[in-house]
Amino acid sequence: MRVLVVDDSRFVREMLQAVLLDLGYEVAVCETAEEAELLASGDWFDIVLVDLNLPGKSGIELCWDLRVKHPPGLQYLVIMTTMTQIATHIEALDGGADDFMPKPIDIGLLRARLRLGERLVRAHKDMHRLAMTDPLSGVLNRRSFFEQAEDALRRRQRTVESLAVVMVDIDHFKRVNDGFGHDMGDEVIRQVAKTLQGAVRQTDCIGRLGGEEFAILFSNTGIDVVSLLAERLRKRIAELALRSEGRLCPVTASFGVSPVLPDEDAIEAALKRADSALYRSKHEGRNRVTVLAA
Repeated sequence: MRVLVVDDSRFVREMLQAVLLDLGYEVAVCETAEEAELLASGDWFDIVLVDLNLPGKSGIELCWDLRVKHPPGLQYLVIMTTMTQIATHIEALDGGADDFMPKPIDIGLLRARLRLGERLVRAHKDMHRLAMTDPLSGVLNRRSFFEQAEDALRRRQRTVESLAVVMVDIDHFKRVNDGFGHDMGDEVIRQVAKTLQGAVRQTDCIGRLGGEEFAILFSNTGIDVVSLLAERLRKRIAELALRSEGRLCPVTASFGVSPVLPDEDAIEAALKRADSALYRSKHEGRNRVTVLAA
């Protein structure tokens, strides 16, 4: 867990930093709301301890800005204050804070607040992961894949990195279900997904778009390299030795590959080209890779 401490008192910053490090947290400290926003814009903090009375922008205003500007995940925001007025507490909670820490800081209460924050953050992350993941294959679901693809295209506008998409479709999947049963069909999807995940870096994303169809977005990788990766994956899938009641269940997949062109600000056009390349792979006999450059 990563904790950000925002307080204009050097004594409080250093005291909390020492305590938090001793408790095993990763810690960053700063003096103003503006410094906190700068840190939060380039990094992620699970728990933020904010003094109510900061120079310039107040702690409540900072909580609100963190909520508005960083909405995808949960941050547990705690206002630290000597004030006990109910009106102040209501204002802070309405302004985005999750809890209060009275000053002077009591270490026992601080630990309790941190444990509560950890439970909430972990629960939120678990729910977020479940909402993003296809339950059968374990890769991103369709919606999450498109969301991450949009994020990658936005990043590319700043970094000018190359992007490429790969469409993957399991060959003769209906025959698997009809001939071996739906349990084996599910196992084929799981094993193909596992094989595909073996080639995906943290900077790439893979999703199950539906049925037996998958998509991979490779970032900062040229089309020639992606084509070689697709061919390697095709071979690995063809080597899967899945059996049902002693019978071998052959598995192959067809691939379509296309770059995301420099002037494209949405993923749909590249996916359409990759899908056309995939169709060509199917039409030409399946179990092959086809590249459509533009």
